[in-house]
Amino acid sequence: MLNVEGVTHRYQGPAGIIEALASTTFQVADGEFICIVGPSGCGKSTLLRIIAGLLLPSSGAVMLDGATVVAPQRRIGLVFQQTNLMPWRSVLDNIALPLELAGATREARDEQATSVIKHVGLDGFEKAYPAELSGGMAQRVALGRALVQNPDILLLDEPFAALDALTREQMLIELLALWSGDHKTAIMVTHDITEAVFLADRVLVMSQRPGHIRAIVNVDLPRPRRLEMIHEPGFGELVQQIRQNIGALTV
Repeated sequence: MLNVEGVTHRYQGPAGIIEALASTTFQVADGEFICIVGPSGCGKSTLLRIIAGLLLPSSGAVMLDGATVVAPQRRIGLVFQQTNLMPWRSVLDNIALPLELAGATREARDEQATSVIKHVGLDGFEKAYPAELSGGMAQRVALGRALVQNPDILLLDEPFAALDALTREQMLIELLALWSGDHKTAIMVTHDITEAVFLADRVLVMSQRPGHIRAIVNVDLPRPRRLEMIHEPGFGELVQQIRQNIGALTV
């Protein structure tokens, strides 16, 4: 479904040209859940923004069903670490924002946003404002805003990094439940190896800057995933395999 072919990215820094991404190539199948891990500054978020069409690569291309991605599009939804909710808009109106920008009628966007609100577990909070929400609820709104246009691909840039441990675990379970129901293609950047193994079909390990794919680890764990699996030997072996690949980058 998605082909990342020889993508590089360079930009002008204070001391000259900085190479953020070296030639990066991988493929993602329809309905697959991919996690990307790697050291800080290796270009994970840059890569995600290129896939989203928010940033053009210096060379190479991202192909979605054979068409080159050169700008944001409705087929690709993106969730950031920061929710970026508009404080003066209700939950309903924050989720409906992409539909409003696309020119949908008030009736149509309210209907779609209301359906998504139920989907992400925010029933009863349609009229609430961001200041009235917990961190987990705010991330549900951000997720709903990405889902409201029914994208084929969902990109997630460390969406749960700022949450406390218990809320983060709950959000992981809810994200997997949503993914299992819709089976959208998902690509998530995370610093948390345990989180990556828990969610993914495959984990892509990136090198230090300039980043590229150093290793791909297949996660052959049964679905549906349960939190108890984290303590099983097979899960620990996968975590260790990924950790060793990341550790080898800094030796």
